[in-house]
Amino acid sequence: MATCEFAGGVKNVRGTICRTVYYMDGVKHTKSIVAKVTSSGKQKLYIRDSSASQRSTPVTAGEIERRKKFADICRTFANLSEDQKKAYALAMKKTRGKYNGKVYVSVRGYVIARLYNNDPI
Repeated sequence: MATCEFAGGVKNVRGTICRTVYYMDGVKHTKSIVAKVTSSGKQKLYIRDSSASQRSTPVTAGEIERRKKFADICRTFANLSEDQKKAYALAMKKTRGKYNGKVYVSVRGYVIARLYNNDPI
């Protein structure tokens, strides 16, 4: 971690500044330089290495099923007609984006949440 001050009046840089992807022994690794602003207003830079966060357990059958269900729901959303999307947008507007205790800011997120819970319009 490093404290950083940018020249030219640039303040509060956030996000990934640089990313490098490389393969070692057939495993994909990513190194990133990430900028962050602390709550006290200081600019910080971090170097993140993905190799430190490799998964240590195999994927379970339940995870595979949830991934398949999510993929099916995303396909269903992509195949919705414009009229159906407008109906969902209207329902979202009526509830101010709230569904099942959460607030959604995009129609896509709202629709996917409803379809995931088997609650179509």
